[in-house]
Amino acid sequence: MTVDLDAVARAAQGTLHLLNVDRLTRVEGLLTTQDDYVPPNRENGVILVLDMGNLPDWLKRERKRDEPREGAVIVTPRSLVSLGELLEEEEQQPAIVRASLTGDSLRWRIQSLLAEDAAAHDRIIVHGLRAMTRTARIGGVPAVVSELANRIEGWAVLLDAQGHLMASARAGRLHIDDALAVAFGRQVRVRHKSIQTHQVGTDGDLAGYLVVASREHHESSHKRDLAAHAAGLLDLIVRKQRPKQSEMIGRELLLESLLNGRTTAEPILQRWGIPTTPLAAFALSSRARISDLNRLLHEWIEETNGEDIFALTQGVMLGFVREDLIPSLSAFVTAQARERFEDVHLGVGEPVPVEHLRRSAGQAMHALQVARNERVPVRSYSALPSITYVVNSLNQLQLTQLSGVLGRLVDSTAENQELLRTLEFYLLHHGVHRVTAAALGIHRQTLVGRLSVIEEATEVNLDTADGRATLWLALRALPVK
Repeated sequence: MTVDLDAVARAAQGTLHLLNVDRLTRVEGLLTTQDDYVPPNRENGVILVLDMGNLPDWLKRERKRDEPREGAVIVTPRSLVSLGELLEEEEQQPAIVRASLTGDSLRWRIQSLLAEDAAAHDRIIVHGLRAMTRTARIGGVPAVVSELANRIEGWAVLLDAQGHLMASARAGRLHIDDALAVAFGRQVRVRHKSIQTHQVGTDGDLAGYLVVASREHHESSHKRDLAAHAAGLLDLIVRKQRPKQSEMIGRELLLESLLNGRTTAEPILQRWGIPTTPLAAFALSSRARISDLNRLLHEWIEETNGEDIFALTQGVMLGFVREDLIPSLSAFVTAQARERFEDVHLGVGEPVPVEHLRRSAGQAMHALQVARNERVPVRSYSALPSITYVVNSLNQLQLTQLSGVLGRLVDSTAENQELLRTLEFYLLHHGVHRVTAAALGIHRQTLVGRLSVIEEATEVNLDTADGRATLWLALRALPVK
């Protein structure tokens, strides 16, 4: 429904005389020669300047202002000869619509044309926004993106603030690559010329980018405005999906109470509305924003009707799930690692009665560390070879004897706990000093000093394979805390 220069010429019963302006260029507004010129908002639009009989005076006044009149199209009943004399001093010759109508008849005809177009534009926007709102109630973000793609007769891609794909419709791999390039200003060749980017959220709380493009060669204003409204709607949906701050604090306090063992777990879980069947701990980490991990976990919980018990602790999302949901959670994280977050890792502990949740949480953190080290999406504590083939085959007395190799390192002082952590990282990284020091965030000489203290306390040589294997099994034999 966009008004272009061709439509203006027909309404004015005139002809077009164009200089480097496409006859299908859309009209952004109407001024008269009694007004000061204001350029169009968009670089590919034009402003009509209606000659009210004082065109020479208007041109002189505008020259004195010494401001560019890019996008001006003069609508006048004057002859080409007289126009040529008036415009000969112009550095850049404007496009001209020579009209048969004059005066108020010409102005009213063009104003009527623009008003009809504005009304049609508003109807399209209102109907489109209603349709997207209805689909949002049913299908959420993917449904809104799909409806928008249908409305603009093109494709749409929704990216989060890190450039990960959240949803797309009618978009292939090349379209998504173009969307990434335009949204994040990457210096690559973009294959689609009429592509648009709309920010989802504010600069201070950016949720992502909505990138759209119509199959048409010319961008239309109603499609651009409809996409802008869709970006606002998507911002509301994404914000609604984010957990409220009070809910996050409540989950953190719940998790802290369960792990610290200050109160009996069963009554707390019952008040939270969670079954007191055996639960398994999981630990999830990623370089993505914490809000993205929150959103992902909420999506999975809604799909599976799982337990809403997870919170951020020590930079890791720690939580608990029923035993029957462990395969589903593992598959979900594996899919996310493949499609969106290459560095996402999940560690899963063994299912335990609710009074022993702290033990399963420790197992999950162990498994997460192994998953990070092996650069795999998911690791289960019970599936670790040292647990499956060694630790699980020993009785409690034998486990105590094996962990006794660690000597004073098992004492719960801050220094000994730091040495125990250093030993675990050193063994996880195959005894490579540079990698271990980087993982611990310490200097290599500091690491060498700590390893010397560990060798003295355990009386085990860390330079031998037998010594490292013994200490690794001793760590695995420690009671999980």
